[in-house]
Amino acid sequence: MLMTRDRDVTAKSNYAFTLYPDEKRLADTLAQAAQKRSYRRVAILRPAGGKSDKVAEYFKKDVLAQGGTV
Repeated sequence: MLMTRDRDVTAKSNYAFTLYPDEKRLADTLAQAAQKRSYRRVAILRPAGGKSDKVAEYFKKDVLAQGGTV
């Protein structure tokens, strides 16, 4: 069992794969849900610990790509 968020480690192996968390997929799903609800402006509130940084950045990118504002 590999406990890492490094996708490069699992990319080259037939026996290793990423189960969770998949920050990109989570952010994509959240951005799609916001768009479906016609949210054009969103705010991101997150803890200072840094664990949510990747999700927040992916989400921000997705919202901006959909024409929204953060």
